[in-house]
Amino acid sequence: MGIIIECPKCGHWNAGSAQVCRGLIRSGSKKGNPCDVRNLRRLPAKEYLIEYRSSDGKKIRERVGPNKLDAEYRLQEMKNHIDDQAPKVQSSVTLSEIFDWYLSLPETK
Repeated sequence: MGIIIECPKCGHWNAGSAQVCRGLIRSGSKKGNPCDVRNLRRLPAKEYLIEYRSSDGKKIRERVGPNKLDAEYRLQEMKNHIDDQAPKVQSSVTLSEIFDWYLSLPETK
């Protein structure tokens, strides 16, 4: 789970903490050359995405917009939502039954 910054020049998805784009130019005369964006956080045209796993384990990426605070809020919202959907396991075995079982093992006698 995390925040991703999409470079407006090359479209590469960088980590949320990245300042320098690590992508390659995808088209044009400079195709294949490294992207020359040096400060991703200050660019006005950048996009933030969030990445998380759903309750069934699928990776989901969701575009949030140009505001990092909105991305952080949305990521926390999704974490809480996934935690609420997680199945709650209720055990029918008590702790005293587990102690009795353990103490009855031949290795523990």
